Amino acid sequence: MNTEKKNLIVPVDFKLDLDRFKIHKSHFSVCETIKRMEEEVKAQHGIVFGTVDHAANAKAIHQELRPTQVIMFGLPEVGSELIKANQSIALFLPSKIVVWEDSYGNVWAAYQRMESVAHEMGVKLDHNMVKINIFLKNVLCAGCGCEQ
Repeated sequence: MNTEKKNLIVPVDFKLDLDRFKIHKSHFSVCETIKRMEEEVKAQHGIVFGTVDHAANAKAIHQELRPTQVIMFGLPEVGSELIKANQSIALFLPSKIVVWEDSYGNVWAAYQRMESVAHEMGVKLDHNMVKINIFLKNVLCAGCGCEQ
């Protein structure tokens, strides 16, 4: 059981299992959070593969959606080693963090924990997965303005 969740504040509309996903409230807007995450990825010598702006895509088809973006990024030297060992793990790579604004105007960010990925794949959590977990946490915290 994830002991972190005892004192964790989560958005009312959050429907994901906290044992599988890391979530944190951001001190910034969705756009600023994403920008800060991009900067952190680059500072840690990672690659930003892109972002998806779901609200902009919804607007293009005349629908409304609160700000919701996904940033995709990675450390190729680590991810490549994981994929070399088990190609189907590429379903979970590159790493992704979703950043969204809830109905109260609060901004949140979340990612799937590598422990969860290992469990889903039926493999042991290895040192490369731990590296990705640390990278994800660093990017999340830099983006949200939280302390590690």
